[in-house]
Amino acid sequence: MLSSQQPSSGGEARTFETETHRGSTHLKITPPNGGHTKRAYLKTRRTGDWQTDMRKGQPREPEGEPRDSWLFVDLASEPPQFFIAPAWWVEN
Repeated sequence: MLSSQQPSSGGEARTFETETHRGSTHLKITPPNGGHTKRAYLKTRRTGDWQTDMRKGQPREPEGEPRDSWLFVDLASEPPQFFIAPAWWVEN
């Protein structure tokens, strides 16, 4: 697990931690004010299309303020791009 602190737009530090579990990388983001920790699943691609494990799929309802997201990093494009989607949408 890696951990670091980055200044937010307000100048306060946010804590970022990375975890790898069963081949998946998760980023845990904790705001400085003690708010809810958010988690992002990191998915990258260098060629082809986006693939994930079907076992991660599950029926989900839309969430008003999602705590979990997927961060897709497209290393095949120049310059690299990223896309963020709520977990409930990706896993549904």
